[in-house]
Amino acid sequence: MNRYLTHTPSFHKIISTFTKSRFLQFDHIATRTFNPNCYHNYLTDTGYKKMDDTFNFPKFNAFATWYKSEKIIPRVFLSSYLAIIYDKNITDSNKINYFLNNPSKLTFQDYKDIQKENQYLAWTLLFDNHINHLALELHNIEQFTEDLQKHNFVLNNPENPIKVSADGGLKQVSIIADKILYPFKDGSQNVPYSFVEFVERTRDGFEENNAKDIFNSTK
Repeated sequence: MNRYLTHTPSFHKIISTFTKSRFLQFDHIATRTFNPNCYHNYLTDTGYKKMDDTFNFPKFNAFATWYKSEKIIPRVFLSSYLAIIYDKNITDSNKINYFLNNPSKLTFQDYKDIQKENQYLAWTLLFDNHINHLALELHNIEQFTEDLQKHNFVLNNPENPIKVSADGGLKQVSIIADKILYPFKDGSQNVPYSFVEFVERTRDGFEENNAKDIFNSTK
């Protein structure tokens, strides 16, 4: 969490711009990983319960599950990259496997090439197991989205920023990720890192179609 707070200035700007009364609570925390078992063991050991829902994202060759607890952050959305051999979007699986084992050899051009094919994979290659975003729950997401725009926050999917579940019980909007300086083999470059999401809900859980668009905050 400290790493997220250090490298996500938008989170601090959100908190300082809007009164705390706008936010009901933390809604969830999300991470991306190559090894979901590590998170599963940690979460269950610290009191989180794995829920039954599984979400699939063929475009990113990823899947996700979620965990619930009575803690300050009640939900964890854990998404995972499957495997290179199942990724139909990747044209050079040998190169990706090499970088999985030798991340320090990754050049900025390599990263950009991978990002074009699968931006989820590109992010996870750099930041495996890091917090991808933190979500805040609120009322009236339509009004809040307008307020975000008035204060010059850059929205994800700006033409249609609010994602609504099929049953209407879950509405989500996110801003574009803050960038961080990453040390590639050929020099440091700014790349998308972490962001803030906002949720209005009348039911628990998540929605596959919403989540796949929220992923684009790190595009």
